[in-house]
Amino acid sequence: MNKRMPDSRRLFALASLVAALGIASAGSAAGQDWESYAKVIAAAEAGTPVQFQGGVSLRAGADSVVGALMLVPATASSGYTQGSPADPAEIGRDSDETPFTQVLTRPLVVMATEVTRRMWSHLQSQQPALGPDPTDVWHSSSLDDPVQSVDWYGAVLFGNLLSIQQGLEPCYYADSAFTTPVLTRADVTDSIYCKWTASGYRIPTESEWEWLARAETAGPFSVVEPFYDAATAFSPGQGVLVELERIAWFCATASGGTRPAGQLDANPWGLKDVHGNVWEWCWDWYGTYPSTSQTDYTGPTSGSERVYRGGGWFNEPRVLRSANRLFGTPSTGYYNIGFRLVRLAN
Repeated sequence: MNKRMPDSRRLFALASLVAALGIASAGSAAGQDWESYAKVIAAAEAGTPVQFQGGVSLRAGADSVVGALMLVPATASSGYTQGSPADPAEIGRDSDETPFTQVLTRPLVVMATEVTRRMWSHLQSQQPALGPDPTDVWHSSSLDDPVQSVDWYGAVLFGNLLSIQQGLEPCYYADSAFTTPVLTRADVTDSIYCKWTASGYRIPTESEWEWLARAETAGPFSVVEPFYDAATAFSPGQGVLVELERIAWFCATASGGTRPAGQLDANPWGLKDVHGNVWEWCWDWYGTYPSTSQTDYTGPTSGSERVYRGGGWFNEPRVLRSANRLFGTPSTGYYNIGFRLVRLAN
């Protein structure tokens, strides 16, 4: 049977991941040439286990607290288009989605699901400074639902305490010299600093989030939904947007609250619930997109509201689009906002 070879753009992106992680396949080190890269990537696409340093595979790894992890490559040197097209306009598009080219140079390890209430409780039992599960239980069906009603500060603290628990270098600090890590709720302020080269867990930047959600797709969602149009974008009935329902909990399928994380199908990179269930906090202050190409953009240097992405369980389909943006004060949590964590893949 003929197997599809990756196209040049995918090969470039995955090769950067291979190089960054130092892949060994079938017990031997992968060579530093394109033929070796192609063999490793083809093996992964065929389902053959491919091991990275530390035992993490191209498709999945595991963390004792936050579970399954997936590897997301850096972009090609040409980057990807962040935002949505204006002419013709993507259905449901907002004016703050002006497209620009974003180059991401850092391959990432990404949680396969959003942080769940069970994960929160597990970490809190080892790191009491985290505090209790903030979830509004009236809108949650089980401990395996995404944690929600967590504010931006809580997501940041969770990332640092998980890093410490797992012996990784924390990402968030109270000072620009990176000498005082954020360890308690009182340490988290609007003036914290992120050490982007640290090995620990953090919430993604807005650009990283859109890249991992899109998984190299360019449409409204990470799946092709043939029945998404001007009417269904706002008010679909259950069973109408079948492809979207396959990967997302939203107003047509999840009335009343969140659903257990990871029950639905994944996007092309193995990430679940990137559309719907709960919104996901990002690092960035909300602001107007830049008008020029960017590399590893981390958002405006200041602001009053932080970005969250992906849509939630009671939102209409247009809000679940990969390019859609929303924002809120970092000290406020809602019963449809949660988060997922990433870390550097090295």
